[in-house]
Amino acid sequence: MKKLILLLLLTPNLMFAQHARIVKSKMQTVSANPAVAKLKTPYAPAKVDKNAPIVALAKKGKGGFKAANVGTLVGETYYDLQTNSSTYRRTANYGTSQSVIWTFAPSTSDNTYADRGTGYVTNAGGSWSTPPTARIEAQRTGFPNLNLLGTSTETVIAHTATPVYNEYISKNTAIGNTSFTGATSTGSNPTQNIWPRSAAVGNRIYLIDCSQDTNSKRAGVRQPVLYSRSIDGGTSWVNDHITLPGYDSTLYYRNGGDNYFLDAKDSIVAIVMGGLGNSLVLWKSTDYGVNFTMTNVEPYPVLGYNTSSTAILDTSAIPDGIADTMITNTGSVSCLIDNAGNVNIWYTNFRNLNDGGGLSYFPTGESSLLHWSEANPFVLNVVDNFFTTPHNCDGSQFIDIGANYFTSAADDEDAYYPGEGFITTPQAGIDASGNLFVVYSCIMENDTTVSGVANLASQNFRDIFGAWSSDGGITWSDPINISKSWGIEDVYPSIARSVDANLYISWMADAEPGTALQNGDPIAYNGVMFLALDKATFMTLGTAAGNTDACNDNSLPTTPVADFTWAQDATDMCKINFTDISQGNPNAWTWVFGDGATSTAQNPTHTYATPGGLKNVSLVVSNVYGSNSSPTKKVAACILAGINDVTVNPISIYPNPTSGNVMINLEGVNASNSVITIENAIGQTVSTTTNKNGLSKINLDLSAQANGVYFIKVQTNSGVISQRFVIQK
Repeated sequence: MKKLILLLLLTPNLMFAQHARIVKSKMQTVSANPAVAKLKTPYAPAKVDKNAPIVALAKKGKGGFKAANVGTLVGETYYDLQTNSSTYRRTANYGTSQSVIWTFAPSTSDNTYADRGTGYVTNAGGSWSTPPTARIEAQRTGFPNLNLLGTSTETVIAHTATPVYNEYISKNTAIGNTSFTGATSTGSNPTQNIWPRSAAVGNRIYLIDCSQDTNSKRAGVRQPVLYSRSIDGGTSWVNDHITLPGYDSTLYYRNGGDNYFLDAKDSIVAIVMGGLGNSLVLWKSTDYGVNFTMTNVEPYPVLGYNTSSTAILDTSAIPDGIADTMITNTGSVSCLIDNAGNVNIWYTNFRNLNDGGGLSYFPTGESSLLHWSEANPFVLNVVDNFFTTPHNCDGSQFIDIGANYFTSAADDEDAYYPGEGFITTPQAGIDASGNLFVVYSCIMENDTTVSGVANLASQNFRDIFGAWSSDGGITWSDPINISKSWGIEDVYPSIARSVDANLYISWMADAEPGTALQNGDPIAYNGVMFLALDKATFMTLGTAAGNTDACNDNSLPTTPVADFTWAQDATDMCKINFTDISQGNPNAWTWVFGDGATSTAQNPTHTYATPGGLKNVSLVVSNVYGSNSSPTKKVAACILAGINDVTVNPISIYPNPTSGNVMINLEGVNASNSVITIENAIGQTVSTTTNKNGLSKINLDLSAQANGVYFIKVQTNSGVISQRFVIQK
């Protein structure tokens, strides 16, 4: 578990840079508000990639994405930008059911996404509803939030663009009802704010949003974040786009889309704001959102800082004219009010400086997920630091990052999310005992788009991570890889605020790192995943010394190796029970039973109609990396099986391991006319000997074979006997 780290210890420390090996500049220059600027910049039409691995698997129904991805596919979208920075609350747990929403586009819509809106699914009927083919709203919307009004009305608040920018509220009549009605929610919205974050308690709705106009001002702040409040479920608004106390140009020069989060519990409302070059600030109300107090949790060295400034940022006690390296929050922030009424904040950070060319950031020097709590406000707790041992999955000197994770070439696609670090988009939940749970997205070492991380075209994929704390955030488990999916971009996680026996998590799975809107990636199919993760099991992870819970299960993605066992049914010698024992996580099976019948079940039972004889049975298994066929096995059907390769091994091999010469003892079988086959670990036959004289002991010279695992298979009139041995020279 991690120790507390004092705020004083979080000063810039450039030694972190040595842990990241990136084959290009470690600095990436960004605009004053990179995510928003990218959204507003026209882009050329991108080719739709309908042959990406996710498309092929999901459309053909081959069992989801990759075999290691633990989530259930519940929806899809061609719109892959689910947030500019912080994730919205899009997963809800109602105890007996869960619901998931997302920004949905059922087609490419010639890059305009005219049919964009909210996708909604529920398992209130006992299983997941059919993935939607159309948005729930009557007009184009985006970036929705899911809340519960009263005890039974699900409410979605998103934003519109026509006829003007505003918020749009949709409601159903009961939890799990897929039919919604909606209308424009807030009233005046003079600065045309969008990108909402909302929370509801009873019929009270609390909302913050940000102006889409980068030149709009309120209280001197460009692109302001404003607060709204309704006490009647959004029918009217007591406060309509007002500034919070202390929110003015002395605190912020500019805000940006999605650099904020909001939570509510009972009479308490918490709002947190951040952003590149901005202070991390908390506003808290204890009287149902009427009055707020402000806390500057992590002040930026220069309050009200203009990130576009061409002046060198020199914060030395005695100015020396040299640009100083800062650590700032990325704007990827989240908050949660715990059971004692204390506000908890999670945020990610990275290094930045201004050497006269505008503020630049470089996450290769720092990328951490931090936790702050009102209960202990003078310390910061490190939940995850990317440049630590758990993320060094191959044990090498460096944590390897693909060279094309960042790129400045106009014709190259990127893998990173502008304004974000290697760790992004935290969101938290809590259980009745006060245990805290946070989920987030993190890039994976060596899981890249092109084999070899030094390849200039290589981009790292991300997985969904999590961590937990049982002491209010004082200590945290080590990072835990939840999705563990090779070759899949797992991003934008959302966890239901209420954790019971499970953590309920949704995220977006993509075939390509980065986004079409921000990085110029091809517009392609994206899956919406859901996972009910057992809490008790999760809380056993991330604690063992030297644990590898942050890494993938397998060192490299591989084609599976097919193998199986068989056994006669206890009551019917013609009924054979087959068991798949293949390696490498197959997700498709094809059995050939030797009598013209086949099966695609993983562990089938087959009844033979023809009495007597040995049947030739084989198994082909596959996953997204390829397929493999098992050696054909002789299966005793409708006769006394005697000895087979499932139960006993009356043969022996010595020495084992051997340097090449082995003695095979066949005294436990009828060795007359037996056939002895030696196979390597992938089922290739390397030696075949027919025991015509029925010898009980046979010596074989295998010195020409390479080191490795081998199998001897002895075929007799009664069946097949198999034994494993090792050649080790």
